[in-house]
Formats: sequence, structure tokens, C-alpha cells
Amino acid sequence: MLPIICVITPTKNVMQYLDRFFDSINKINYPKDRLIWIFADGESNDGTFEYLKNQKIKFKKIVITKKNSTRPNTRNEAYSYILTRKIKHDFIATVDADVLLYPEFFNKLLKHFKNRKVGMVSSHFMYTTNKFLEGYTNSYLGSKMGKVVRTDSCPTGCAIFRKGCFDFFDETFECHEDGDLSLSITEKGWAGLQDFTDICAHIKKQTVKKELKELYVMGYYEPLLWLKHPKYFWNKKTFFGSIYYMIFILSIPLFLLSAFGLIYTVFSYLLPVMLFASFVIHFIQMKSNMIKCTIYSLFTTLRFVIYFTATIHRIIKMPFQRIRFKRLNIEAVK
Repeated sequence: MLPIICVITPTKNVMQYLDRFFDSINKINYPKDRLIWIFADGESNDGTFEYLKNQKIKFKKIVITKKNSTRPNTRNEAYSYILTRKIKHDFIATVDADVLLYPEFFNKLLKHFKNRKVGMVSSHFMYTTNKFLEGYTNSYLGSKMGKVVRTDSCPTGCAIFRKGCFDFFDETFECHEDGDLSLSITEKGWAGLQDFTDICAHIKKQTVKKELKELYVMGYYEPLLWLKHPKYFWNKKTFFGSIYYMIFILSIPLFLLSAFGLIYTVFSYLLPVMLFASFVIHFIQMKSNMIKCTIYSLFTTLRFVIYFTATIHRIIKMPFQRIRFKRLNIEAVK
């Protein structure tokens, strides 16, 4: 008999996606008595809540609300509902309302849990409403496409967690909350996988401008991950094995210091040289024709400039902020 899965979907003003989302749910190939879908709505004002209450799906459906919602605490509300109501389950899945699941989503990902050390598995999802971002993602991922890869960070837009690995999100993170949860899981010895053999369509109406704005927010919360998970970030393998760390963590502070005349001015040339090196490296890695490789590589360089500008912004503010992390109660692999 297949395991029971509780699926958590947070919603807030997503009415424009719900018809297609519910259509994909009803095409899922999984026993209807083994899937419980919990929608946690964050006080939508566009008809989302009424739609969720009235629209039927072939699986058991529960709809709850959360006041003053954020992305992590809405999911926490749903998980709290599962625990307090003692809803029987073997796995927890997290699925966003703007992602379309393919019919074999659950069957395919559950197969990876035959390995008792695997604690979380996510599928791959990418934008299908923006051709530039879709092409960029395909080109950037390159060698990962069509494979299953080990990961320390499972995106919660379409993921499944083994019971005992999932826990409440740390609400200190209004962004990167999924990365924090994933790192907490892997730090206990569990393995994470991302399956690139199938794609979940991300139907959010995304633009390049919105993408870069969201990237800035992600960069702003990056230093919190460094603080909470120092063993993961501050080690030789990560620091010296990643060109992005070498480029930005080292060159930006030197560039700023040289700009103010605090150190020798030769360092003012370091950042442009590093950015050019980043462009060349990504150009080689990209899987596309020369014109697209050039455009995509420039876009990648721009993304990381924005990301780490936000990171430095947060680092400057951190001494004046009081930060309290929540340690998650995740069991180690036995």
C-alpha cells in the first residue's frame, strides 16, 4: 500500500492560477485515499479563499486561514494543523499554487526514499510564461537536466519530506526559509536529492524585473544562513570551491576599501577583473548558441552583482539587529 502524504499549499491572492493548478491536481496518478491536501490561505482578497472552499478535487481537501501571513508562517500554520489534529501521514509534501505537477509526481519522487538515508526530494520547476527565463534556466542548468543530483537545498515549491525530517520553518527567514530547513536536515546526516528528469511548470507571471527584485531579497537573507549554518558555509570546500564566493566575498570588500583610499588602489581593478572572469566561466558552462551564451552570461553576472550587493547591505545592518534563530527538531539518521 502506498504511503499517506499530507500536501501543504500556501496561498495568497493566487486566483489567476487556481483553475490550472486544480486541473493538474486532478490528473495526479495516486490513490485518492492516500493524499490529503491542506491549503493555508493568507487572507486573500481576490476570491482565492472562496474558490478553495468551494472547488472540488479528487483527494481529501482541507482549507484553513492565517492572519498576518508570511511565506514561512503560513506553511507553519498548515503543519501545526496536521500535528494538532493528529492527521496520519508518512510524508509531508510542499507544493506552491503556481506550480503544475505532472501526473507521476508523487510516484516518481517517492521511489528515491527507498534509500533510508534520503530525507527530502524535490522536482525541478521553472518558468514557462517567460521565454527568456525559461531558456536561461535550461542553459544554466546544462548538465543537470535529465539527472538526479545530490543537493543540500530542496526548493519547497515542489518537494517531499520524510516524516521526522520536516519541521516548522524558522520565521526569522522571510526568504531562504526552504534553504534553512534543508540545511538543518542535511546537518543531521540526511541526504537531499533534486530530480531533473521531469519538470513542473512554474506558471507565475514572471518578468526579468521581478526576478531581479526577488533576487535582491534572497541576497538580503543570505547572511542569516551563514550565521545559522557556519559549518556548511565557512569551510575550505565551499569557500575555495565556489567561484561566486571567490569573486564577491573577496573582491567587493577590497574594491570598496580601495575606493575610499583605505588600501592600495590596485585593488580597485580586482572587481572588474573578477566579473569578467565570471562572465567567461559562465559562457563556457552555458549550453546554447554563441549569442544566447553571451546574453545569458551577462545576465548571470548581473544576477550575482545584485545578489551580493544585497548581501553586503544586510552585513552592514546586522550589528544593529537582534537576531534569534529557531533550532529545528529534526532527528539524525539512525
